[in-house]
Amino acid sequence: MASLTTHASILILILSVSTTGWSQDLTRGGIPVGSQVELSDVIVVVPESRTSVAAFSVSNSLWANVALDSPLEENVEVVVVGELAAFQHKSTIFAFSGLTGKWARLALPDGSTARLSFGGNGYVRVLDAKSLYVFGRNAEAWSGVSLSSGKQLKID
Repeated sequence: MASLTTHASILILILSVSTTGWSQDLTRGGIPVGSQVELSDVIVVVPESRTSVAAFSVSNSLWANVALDSPLEENVEVVVVGELAAFQHKSTIFAFSGLTGKWARLALPDGSTARLSFGGNGYVRVLDAKSLYVFGRNAEAWSGVSLSSGKQLKID
């Protein structure tokens, strides 16, 4: 069962189920205090500073943090589906695997209008006019393929 609380100036979002997805606007007023939602075995924490995001893997009992170069925008959503969590900050997409306990970042090319979405079998995908990027539930890094040549893309 999930509970949403504000404690010591940290926004804590606890989630627990496996096949349904959920997203919540993580602005201070966006999460009603005392709300409870059942979702996935992932805990996501966005501190009040909004300059990092932490995720806890229930499977591995590990925390992993991702530091951001600037605070998250007020309208950014962290989406949780099964053992995955993901969000977009500016032109970078971050994904977390609850199975590996790792965050991975995908820097999109300048001018890209791609957005993240989730596949039904446990993956995050990002599709733009030239490329398809995928982060699987057991992944530690993004992978990608060129839609014109079919060649695997190098991800930094």
